[in-house]
Amino acid sequence: MRVALGRARPREKLIRINAALVDQHPSLLDEVLCHEAAHIAVHELHRGYRRPHGPEWRRLMELAGFAPRARMPLATPLAAAAQRHLWHHQCPVCQAWRLARRPVHRWRCAACINAGLPGDLI
Repeated sequence: MRVALGRARPREKLIRINAALVDQHPSLLDEVLCHEAAHIAVHELHRGYRRPHGPEWRRLMELAGFAPRARMPLATPLAAAAQRHLWHHQCPVCQAWRLARRPVHRWRCAACINAGLPGDLI
């Protein structure tokens, strides 16, 4: 993540936070987490398509005590995180795992697939 402060994947109930945000703008961390969690909450509460920053999302942000803003102007831009991060992909059934430099959503656990399970890694 180079520009975004955070990203939500509502179907997977996954939130990613820019590593540089934690180091450079820690005061925004609660708001960014709430922003992304509100996307997941809208998906869970309303099932079906809703505008990403629509009225349902705005209401949740206001209830949490934050301004419902889609973009956050920063006094200083984010610098790229200095370290390389690895993604740990793990099977929730048999605990098999793999590491990658980026998330790989197509990987599946072969042992679990052979046993008739979906084999999705988290």
